[in-house]
Amino acid sequence: MKNIIVTTLAFAGLAFHATAEGLNIKQVPASAQWVIHMDFDGFKTSELGKFAMKQMDEHAGAIDALSAMLKFDPREDLADVTAFGHVDAEQPDENGVALIRGKFDQEHLLTLLKANKTFKTEKSGKNKLHSWRDEDSGEREYGSIVSENLLVMGSTKEDVSLALSTLGGKTKTLKGKELKELKLDPKAYFIMGMASLEGLPIPPQAKMLENVKKIGITMGEKDKNFETNIHLYTANDEFAVQIQQMMQGLLAIVQLQAGNTDNSMAKEAAKFLKDVKISQEKQLVRMSMAIPVATILEEANKQLKDGKIDF
Repeated sequence: MKNIIVTTLAFAGLAFHATAEGLNIKQVPASAQWVIHMDFDGFKTSELGKFAMKQMDEHAGAIDALSAMLKFDPREDLADVTAFGHVDAEQPDENGVALIRGKFDQEHLLTLLKANKTFKTEKSGKNKLHSWRDEDSGEREYGSIVSENLLVMGSTKEDVSLALSTLGGKTKTLKGKELKELKLDPKAYFIMGMASLEGLPIPPQAKMLENVKKIGITMGEKDKNFETNIHLYTANDEFAVQIQQMMQGLLAIVQLQAGNTDNSMAKEAAKFLKDVKISQEKQLVRMSMAIPVATILEEANKQLKDGKIDF
């Protein structure tokens, strides 16, 4: 389960009917370099969420079968997911934890886990830490059923234990300032924050990014648009100006190339690129793009009609 975070988030992406909590950084340990939060409650009330839910209701067979096996319907029972971790150059896929909130049948989940002959349980503070070997990869996976409303799953024993300790108030947590400086929209239904870029490999052609200290990405709907925002917090104001100018130059090149091609998809992309805005305020550089939700839904319906999208 070394790709557990990706798997969890992908499965979680099926769920929109739950009461979600906002991102609570007091449940994230101070050592976390990155945090991802997905608010399914916010998504389900959005126009794109309503559209996605409608499509899944019409193609629900596979989800219903899985829900029956797990006694857990992601469309109804999943509330939100917060994932976090740190960067390790030697083990880039090993470090990550997911806090999964929802409604779970604890006894049934344990019964399913115990069917694995490698299943074992040990103590981690006041919690029980379960582990088992994946039947395909043979690698040991870790998790804890904290309550009927919260599961903790992670890539290593140490990471899950740290998450449990943090939830129990025994470990220092991420400071509000670490993400506050990024000025991310708390109402977005997808939030990603890189509180530190230490340890991340930066290619030679992107040396300028060495002066970026934090990165934030949000996605959500606002004023009938689907908005994507990328925020870069730099070492100082001067670097912020330089990065803004670099980004504007790259955007101009891409817009020019997209506008001078016969490729229909590139021409369509060029229309949206015209609305990309790049701004700078002290150490913060913002890049934002807003696409009308109606345009996205129109294209999605067209793709469905042509059979190019399969739910």
